[in-house]
Amino acid sequence: MGGKIMFENKLDQLFREPLGRSKFEFWAKFPDATGLVGQYSDGNEPSFHIPYLYNFTNSPWKTQKHIRLLLDVWFKDNI
Repeated sequence: MGGKIMFENKLDQLFREPLGRSKFEFWAKFPDATGLVGQYSDGNEPSFHIPYLYNFTNSPWKTQKHIRLLLDVWFKDNI
């Protein structure tokens, strides 16, 4: 991945990269894609580990930042 700095940059890009189309166009093509943060899809269980990869960069605090955001937005204790 080019070292810790390049790896962190690629992870940052994943979480902020736009979809390249409107969400409505995207959902029309991929109706089961949920939990989108940039191009990261939290609705895809095999990708749950991705925010934790920041622990292998120089900014492990970003794991906490992204996990807190995902928990606050997508995992509630209500309906």
